[in-house]
Amino acid sequence: MLFLSYSSYRIYSINSFKSITMKTPITLRQACLLVMLISGFSLAEAQQFYRLDASKSSMTVQGTSTVHDWEMNAVDMNASFLLDVEGEEAEPIRDVSFQMPVEALESDRRIMDNKTHDALKANRYSQIRFDFHETTGFRGESARYSGIVTGYLHIAGKKQQVSIPFRMTQEGNGRMVVSGSEQIRMPDFGIDPPTAMMGTLKTGPEVTVAFSLEFVPDRSTASRNP
Repeated sequence: MLFLSYSSYRIYSINSFKSITMKTPITLRQACLLVMLISGFSLAEAQQFYRLDASKSSMTVQGTSTVHDWEMNAVDMNASFLLDVEGEEAEPIRDVSFQMPVEALESDRRIMDNKTHDALKANRYSQIRFDFHETTGFRGESARYSGIVTGYLHIAGKKQQVSIPFRMTQEGNGRMVVSGSEQIRMPDFGIDPPTAMMGTLKTGPEVTVAFSLEFVPDRSTASRNP
């Protein structure tokens, strides 16, 4: 997915191939393979890992309460995925992973942070994790793509399957920005919504997770065989 966009960038940056890609329709997989051949890759190396650039990425958790809306930011997270253009799968994205410490969720109020970390049982389950299952509906053109990634979200010792729509935009130099949002019901993970002010402030059961994640090609694992 992301390598394809990077590949498209490489194609459009080479004048000798610009007219071909603009006038001659090719499949997504063909575009990937064409750029690899131009770049001197062999088909045996047609796997590329991507890793998150956390310094240029953001994720927020937004919710409501009986007093005011609230928002927390993720200040530390890790993510990666594998693009496999040599395989026969219809969707070449796999091995998507995401992980972050619960205590990396922070707001501008320390009491809010503490109550959220307690509600998420950070002392017993210190990590929030997403385990990949499949990507479906991948489509796009002109450096803009979209799809749905499905997997298992682990929060507070509970696991739930989620399907998250995403958008992807080519930024050049192999970098891709993946963005989207998803609503999560805290009770589905056995979480009691936090309260404050002796119970007069009660948070709503649903939160919205919004993300904008920037990925870079991981050259050190370009030919790794998972």
